[in-house]
Amino acid sequence: MHKYNHCDNCKLEVSDDLNFCPLCGKFLGQEGKKPNENESSFPVVDMSYIYRQKWVKIVQSFMVLIGILCVVINLMFITKPLWFPYVLAGLFVVWQTIFHSFKYNEGYIKRIPETGFWLALFVVFIDVYDHLCLDIALGWAIEFAAPSILTLTVLVTTIISLFSAKYDLTLFKKVVYLSILAVLYLLSKWIFFNHFSNWPLYMNVCVCLVSIFLMWIFKNKKLRSFINQFQINL
Repeated sequence: MHKYNHCDNCKLEVSDDLNFCPLCGKFLGQEGKKPNENESSFPVVDMSYIYRQKWVKIVQSFMVLIGILCVVINLMFITKPLWFPYVLAGLFVVWQTIFHSFKYNEGYIKRIPETGFWLALFVVFIDVYDHLCLDIALGWAIEFAAPSILTLTVLVTTIISLFSAKYDLTLFKKVVYLSILAVLYLLSKWIFFNHFSNWPLYMNVCVCLVSIFLMWIFKNKKLRSFINQFQINL
């Protein structure tokens, strides 16, 4: 008759020819016997993502509930302008900058460029919404705040990339994306908002180009290796 070992963590019966639980990785051998490091067994499975997904769903549901309540309350007690768009936009930015990383177990350092992008987009939304609803002069965010946030984001990302061997390639790619975004932003301002001052965006584009140049100089070998591998995969 086949024998089984009992895993107290998973409440499962595990075949006695396995010294480790295939779910949690707990050693199931005889007491006092140390596991052999070279012994073949199932890999230890990290189950923390289950609890992480659970908390993310709770937070997500809570944020959705707050958004719905704000919409209902604001429509019941009409204000001018309606304030629930601020709340919804704020909740969306909080989700993208904080809980998105937690949900997918991404490091917050890797998400710095995305965080800067969403914050810049948020202030632009406020600028445009206030202009449409309150007839406030348009431009404080489009002209100054958003380019300044993007410039600061590129600077922080570049500094981390230059002094990090773990995140440098990921951050380099994202600085390139931010540089493309900065150029497109500048072109759109020339076309649609030419009466606004462009020097903050000029500064943003210059910082992006200098950042790419510095990262290419100091991370040349690693970047070349990455590009070669990318071309081979293609």
